[in-house]
Amino acid sequence: MMKLAFRSLLSLLLVAAAMAKGRYPDMPTNTTAPVCGDDEELFQLQMTIVEDAKSSDRATYRVVTESTNVIHDECIRCEYDLKSPTDVKLCLPRDGCHTALLGRWNRHNSCENRRGGIDLLVTWGDNILRRSNAWLFDRIDFGDGCPTEPVCDKDNETFFEFFTERDNFNMDEDDPPDAFSWALMETKAGENGTQNEVALVGGQAKDQESYPFIYETACVPRNSCLEFHMWNPNPPEDYYDDDSPISVRLDRVIYSERDLGFDDFRNVYNRTIKLSKNCPFEIACDARSEDLFAVEYEITRVPEDHCADNDSYESSPVVESWDAPDFFLIDNKTRLYDDFIFTPTQKYGFELNKTYAFLKCIPNDICAQFQIDANYTGDFWYKLFQNGAELTNREVKGKPYYYIETMAGACAGAETVSSGTGTLFSVPGGVALSSTLAVFALLV
Repeated sequence: MMKLAFRSLLSLLLVAAAMAKGRYPDMPTNTTAPVCGDDEELFQLQMTIVEDAKSSDRATYRVVTESTNVIHDECIRCEYDLKSPTDVKLCLPRDGCHTALLGRWNRHNSCENRRGGIDLLVTWGDNILRRSNAWLFDRIDFGDGCPTEPVCDKDNETFFEFFTERDNFNMDEDDPPDAFSWALMETKAGENGTQNEVALVGGQAKDQESYPFIYETACVPRNSCLEFHMWNPNPPEDYYDDDSPISVRLDRVIYSERDLGFDDFRNVYNRTIKLSKNCPFEIACDARSEDLFAVEYEITRVPEDHCADNDSYESSPVVESWDAPDFFLIDNKTRLYDDFIFTPTQKYGFELNKTYAFLKCIPNDICAQFQIDANYTGDFWYKLFQNGAELTNREVKGKPYYYIETMAGACAGAETVSSGTGTLFSVPGGVALSSTLAVFALLV
């Protein structure tokens, strides 16, 4: 059995079991609001299909008080439809700290429909905790008893989260998928240049029916080099395709939110994600031959016509991957770093005002170019780092299809600086005049 060494206070594994017979239980509909006591507040969670966006949807919710490990209500991989929306009402202690966990088998962005969409509304008394027409995974803490300071030691620890809804594959109930395993590993420097790995978090889902929704958290060392591994320990001999959505986060920064992408055609049965707040590059990579390249990326404004074709909505909090600024890392004009082509693999899009990050070891003896699309008509910012130092040079190329290029790898050279604040871009094609000036200022 794997030995796990991690702080137990917040290392809470929430694995949900199907609550009703059949593949997709029905979501609850509660039309009568309960009468709450003087020391209670009304919590309400609604999922509603608006007009004819689609006939039905599947999602997961769980309402829990982690301090007592009490599950107040849950419905795992449940189905609701146009005529039967989800409506959950709970009276919960006002002075407690409660958590609502949300999962979904796929993100449905309502702006991609001509009519209608799907709404999520979560309230606590008169306060709106969350409203979205394009959600995927979420954790919402609420109540007067929630700490104002992070639960993890902010000086020495960071908060790790892993979500998955294992639902988007193998639809035959008599043929459940094989086991799914995961582990968060810390790499430490050993003697004589060796490296040692320590398991911080780990688990195994034996089958889909007992583990359709997984949420795991832990407080882990802040300045550590981390890798999150996911794999199928028993690759099947027959057809196998696992496109379950995953989300891996560190202090709310999203390091991966994509399909798992396991399949027998490409012989892909494992994924590894690097993540760290401040990892020494000589531990994360082979310092003799590699550099550690990192990106931080955030979209802060959608284009004004983002939801123009939808009759029911004016906007969405998510930019689809095909609408967001593409970026990738290339070597000798070929996209050899295929797993670094972030936007296409980010199938579920990018939420506004949430930071995304990516780390990769690249050869240190050849040049590489980081390129990002400069034709996006909203606002976004990004930072680039190599071995912990920021790369600040930006060169606009590709008229009339602009992209911004930064040299990396062996050609990073004098562009490398020790600190910086990143750059906020409003790029050509926007309505405001300042959008054009921001990028063309780089040309002079």
